[in-house]
Amino acid sequence: MDEIKAYRPFYDSSGGGITVSGGEPLCQASAVAELFRLCKKEGIHTVIDTSGAVKLTHSVKTVLQYSNLVILDVKHIRSAAHHAITGMGNEKTLAFARYLEEVGIPFWVRYVVVPGYSDAEEDAVLLADFLAPFTSLEQVYLLPYHSLGEHKWKSMGVTSPLHGVAPPSQDCMGRLKECMISRGISSVSCKT
Repeated sequence: MDEIKAYRPFYDSSGGGITVSGGEPLCQASAVAELFRLCKKEGIHTVIDTSGAVKLTHSVKTVLQYSNLVILDVKHIRSAAHHAITGMGNEKTLAFARYLEEVGIPFWVRYVVVPGYSDAEEDAVLLADFLAPFTSLEQVYLLPYHSLGEHKWKSMGVTSPLHGVAPPSQDCMGRLKECMISRGISSVSCKT
């Protein structure tokens, strides 16, 4: 907390605070809950960056209680496709989003557009239809896939499962954004 408080002038002038990300920070929910509790006591804005692919334990709910904002990564709206990308279904992630809505915690969704995996317009429509009723949803970010992390796979002597996949085109990104807007998601940011 001493290190965090040392940046207080920056937080105050910028309107910022702290973001805890990972890996998956909610795998250490008890520690994050205590950190966020202390930040809230100091009036420091808190953000948790998560896949939401965790059980909604007491510790996780405590982290959320002390969170001003959640950034939720949704890898895919279809469970089978989510499993192909991450090795697990999306049921916990979607339940996490529903819980955020239930308790009124503001959240953003990040959706990485990977050609051949998560770039279909029908999937953007399904994701938008899932998210449209949520009043706690503030923003959806469509992010184009990039291969900047491929060197990490190489350093481990493993070929990335996405080796050779090119970033999506601007046209593709624009189409997905329009799909989501047409289904009621008014705040869609599309990085290109």
